[in-house]
Amino acid sequence: MTSKKNTTAIVYQALLEKLLNKDLPPGSKINQQLLSKELNASRTPIVKALHKLETQGLVENNPNKGFYVHKLDVRALLDLWVLREALDTMIVMELTETIDQDKIQRLEDVFKPFTDGVNEVSIEAYRKADQKFHGLMYEFSENELAKKVNKMFQVFNRSTIAGLIRKPCETLPEHKAIIQSLKSNDKNAARKAVIAHIDKTKVFLQESVERLQKLGIDPKKVTLDEITKE
Repeated sequence: MTSKKNTTAIVYQALLEKLLNKDLPPGSKINQQLLSKELNASRTPIVKALHKLETQGLVENNPNKGFYVHKLDVRALLDLWVLREALDTMIVMELTETIDQDKIQRLEDVFKPFTDGVNEVSIEAYRKADQKFHGLMYEFSENELAKKVNKMFQVFNRSTIAGLIRKPCETLPEHKAIIQSLKSNDKNAARKAVIAHIDKTKVFLQESVERLQKLGIDPKKVTLDEITKE
């Protein structure tokens, strides 16, 4: 018999996958009754899982209205990428000493579908590849503290759910540079590659925040979709 604790964990993972795949779009209301039928679970584990996702910043609990998928604003997104820089740098530098060839091959395989170029690539396909690439690096890491911080605050997942911030043609060479540094077991090159990769995204977000503020617009009320559609 599956325990209530295990049921909650299963429901949580299923909901997390839905959020990552955007089956539950940002801003949408979460239909608990529908989830109950779909996941074959009672309301109790669903509510418990939703409360856990709430503490991680992935959903919001609107009193008397229910749970909604969190819409990440530009200011919060910038803060997440600042954290990403610290965590990703720690992890990639560690991996230069611990990663093996099999794991490096798995990282390379993620971007094999895009070896002929990324000019006409599906943005959604590349977003998922980008998500998988960085997710694997966290999986391969032996830095339990960094992994715990990431899991507790869902830093990586929250920063990627918003979508691609820069074009694949810009980021694909950066991903390859990270892989090359791991192949060479070059800690300094790995640090530079990750910082260069993340810093460009941070600069874009910082400039967006400053531009909105100059226009008298609160960046906490603007989403990434709204600034990329301008």
